[in-house]
Amino acid sequence: MKKIFNMQKWCCLLAVAVMLAGCKDDETPISVTGIFVHSAEDTATQLERVRLGEMVRISGTGFATTKAVYCNGVEVGGINRNYVTDTDIIFRMPESIPIGSEVENINDLNTIRIVTEEQSFVYNIPILGHTPSVTGISHTLPKAGDVIEIYGRNLRALSSITFPGDVAVEVGGFTESEDYTTVTVTVPEGGDVTPGAICLEGISGGTYTYSYMNRSAGIFLSTFDGEGEDTYGRKAEADASAGLAATEIKTDAVPAVTRGEPGSPAAYCVMPGEPANLNPETLDGKNVGWVSFDCMKALERITADPKTGITRNTSCDDLAFQADCYMTVPWTCGAFRIELVANNSTYRQTTISWIENGVVSPVAFSGWRTVTMPCSYVSGMTGKTLGELMDEIQNKDDGIFKFQLGAFQVNAAGSYYRGNTMSGCQVYAGNIRLVPYTQPFYNNN
Repeated sequence: MKKIFNMQKWCCLLAVAVMLAGCKDDETPISVTGIFVHSAEDTATQLERVRLGEMVRISGTGFATTKAVYCNGVEVGGINRNYVTDTDIIFRMPESIPIGSEVENINDLNTIRIVTEEQSFVYNIPILGHTPSVTGISHTLPKAGDVIEIYGRNLRALSSITFPGDVAVEVGGFTESEDYTTVTVTVPEGGDVTPGAICLEGISGGTYTYSYMNRSAGIFLSTFDGEGEDTYGRKAEADASAGLAATEIKTDAVPAVTRGEPGSPAAYCVMPGEPANLNPETLDGKNVGWVSFDCMKALERITADPKTGITRNTSCDDLAFQADCYMTVPWTCGAFRIELVANNSTYRQTTISWIENGVVSPVAFSGWRTVTMPCSYVSGMTGKTLGELMDEIQNKDDGIFKFQLGAFQVNAAGSYYRGNTMSGCQVYAGNIRLVPYTQPFYNNN
């Protein structure tokens, strides 16, 4: 049977094909002229890199039929269609977007891909997390091989951690917590020698810790007995009216310190001398225990030793007291306090760590940890040099380091908290020292 050529049918099919081809040709090709800040204050600044959480505007052409936007290979959900035009796409970069080594496909790293009904276009731009910052360190006098924790925010996608003396730990030598607030790292050989700050660097930038690492030269309470050329401790005491056993001095290791944690100080005080129930209600304002010291002699030695990095001209705002501490139960009440008597006034710095947003948040001790007490928090010391403070002390040589119970103001609003009873508790403290409290600047621009 012969096939009959149907001209009319062929012409109709040809017309449809031409129409479809014409639709594709009519769609404006995708192009991107740049990515800009999009806020109430600024819509003109062009970005050379984009950070998670940032509101941005992609400017260009061909966006009218956009179906999806991918950042580092992950689709951006919830883009408001009212914010998509032929020339602009406005959205907030999701916090959940992977960055750096988190990106599964290396070809997707630092890319924004725009997909329309007919086209796909890739724009290359660095995609970063928030700038990292450090708030503290678990131990500032560790030894090589000790495991320490560095606390802060946005500690994510780090590439290196460099200890003072340019001793670096690369990727694989540390771990980041899931919420990016803690980095756990083993102190490398040589990382426990040079005083200074630790530098953390990664895809999103870098940051320094405070410069209080490896500052053993600033220790002024180490044996607590008043003997020795470099110690000024006097008798360890306790508040007799509290019914607590007198503070003890020990030189043996604390059995509860677990393997892998930094070791205990060579000597330390134990407050109280026997385990006790530390009830902040019944022992309101009582001292669990304390040790006193000759603050003038201690400060004179510290300022005379170049290894401390502290002189009479050092601002008190750039200094902090530190102690290595341990508790046999989680910390839920009480505070460490250091007192200096100067110019007939008592300057006090009180540190508590068990309150978060008005809720008792126990601090667990698996071993020793460093407590830092910035001098800038003491109104009588703020704005003075250490030399000016020493001149005010003159013949007033009383200094005290203690653990005290009671109600403590924990915020500017004037809220006071007592905390919860710590049953069968003893508080250990040693290596009490004065250290520099400055943080080197890291340029993230």
